[in-house]
Amino acid sequence: MKLTFDKVHKWAELASFLALILGVPFGLLDLHNHAIEAEENTKKERVEAAEKVYQMVDERFHEFVKICMDHPRLDCYSVPRAGSLKLSDDEKIQQKMLYAELTDVFEVAYVQYHKEESNPEITKIYKEQWAGWDAYIRKFFSRPAYVDTWYDIRDEYDGLFVGYLNGMAPPQKKLTAANQASR
Repeated sequence: MKLTFDKVHKWAELASFLALILGVPFGLLDLHNHAIEAEENTKKERVEAAEKVYQMVDERFHEFVKICMDHPRLDCYSVPRAGSLKLSDDEKIQQKMLYAELTDVFEVAYVQYHKEESNPEITKIYKEQWAGWDAYIRKFFSRPAYVDTWYDIRDEYDGLFVGYLNGMAPPQKKLTAANQASR
């Protein structure tokens, strides 16, 4: 059997068409698989970033709780103590320092959970996490000592955070620890 150039050329052309017909779908499938894998990796990275935000805020809060446990008399639990609290001048200063530390934790939570996020799933997680912080902050604004501390230190914080807390704070000096004690 004698192979001629035309026969070899036709077989080679047929083989190249087969390679093209079979290769393109496999190439597209491989490209699709890489795109899915890249999307999953991006999603995983975003979830990990959201978890890091939670961990950072949680660590700051736990530091605050440890300090509070060392100073229970200063009344820094989310639910105020029943009855009147008579603090010495030094204890009042310590309580203000604790409330300032707590406000720092609030600010970290606010800044972290109000970041711009393009992923709707992460935005949803941030909103859910922030709702708990918002409720916690509101509890402290019912305390005259916290309100007084807030008005003393609010110029030290992020402007958007100050605007947010000012929106929930009672009118300045209307509710004060001194007024509360005179009742």
